[in-house]
Amino acid sequence: MKQGTKSCALPLWARVLLTMLLMAAGPWSATADEIPYASNLPPGARPVEVKAGFVLTDINAIDEQHETFEIKGILYLQWHDQRQAFDSVAAGVGEKLYQGTYQYLEAYNGWWPQLVLDNAVGMPQLQGVALRVAPDGTMRFWQEVSAVVKSRMNLRQYPFDQQELQAIFAPLVFHTNEVKLVTGPDMVDVPDHSVRVSGWELLNVRVNVRTDVDRKTAREYSEFILTLEMNRLPASTIWFIMVPMTMIVMLSTVVFWMDRESLGNRMDISFIGLLTIVAYQALAVQGLPQISYFILIDGFIYTAYLTMAVTIVSNVVVDRLNRRGASATADRFDQTARWAFPAGFFVLNLISALYFYYL
Repeated sequence: MKQGTKSCALPLWARVLLTMLLMAAGPWSATADEIPYASNLPPGARPVEVKAGFVLTDINAIDEQHETFEIKGILYLQWHDQRQAFDSVAAGVGEKLYQGTYQYLEAYNGWWPQLVLDNAVGMPQLQGVALRVAPDGTMRFWQEVSAVVKSRMNLRQYPFDQQELQAIFAPLVFHTNEVKLVTGPDMVDVPDHSVRVSGWELLNVRVNVRTDVDRKTAREYSEFILTLEMNRLPASTIWFIMVPMTMIVMLSTVVFWMDRESLGNRMDISFIGLLTIVAYQALAVQGLPQISYFILIDGFIYTAYLTMAVTIVSNVVVDRLNRRGASATADRFDQTARWAFPAGFFVLNLISALYFYYL
């Protein structure tokens, strides 16, 4: 039986120590060509300027109850990386194109300014992606984004309100001393076809950049903000809530044309009108968030409540006058109320509208 070669394995503690030394010395011992720069910023002046833009393709929904909206569009970024410059003649192409997730993540090994949607609800859907590299190192990046976005709404003038819905993009990890976002009016676009969403009209799309502070590190970072100026189309609320409620209030004033002796019938009509308004109130607010402030539609509903309540009290006043024998006074009260109550209802609504619009 042959004698095997003698093992020269190091003790366990020596192997652990050697592994730690190799890991610590690895980055300093590698040559420049061996150091990957996928996560390194492009060389040159700091911060690196990244142009940001957005092409809005669709607005799928606006949810007032949860204060969210759903958009679909294309995020556009442009920056310069001298390390990616190449000789177009030697390469045989006018520019390099990385298209699709596989090519972009596997074939392209350079740096890019990854932007995240800060106020997204859940995980945004990132579909198509493309990157074009010019011979001088100019990088142009497109990514299709579909996301539900949280944006605070001011419903004070509902249903005649306008909203500014914002989607906020920010670079992941990098602060303003490293990466600075820039934009302009020419960096936003809307396709030729009309972008529509039920019950709303798109007035304008604009972009801007601002600086915010990271609460954890107290360092500043850039934000790219897409703002959608939306105008609500109030026709549905007007025709299905406000007009019927107005008719109910107006029809309830027929009690002032009834005999003053028929208190029971007059009270039945007034209370039926009041209960109908309660049902319409539930319909009016079912799609609204649980907000802590009054809105214009609330002013309209409570004006209707007040009118119906005063109508009920008026029926009691007329009955008391009639029982006291002041029938002439009761008749004059009814005659005045026939025009005073409808006029008062419209005047109160006008005052309410002026309050919500100008105060």
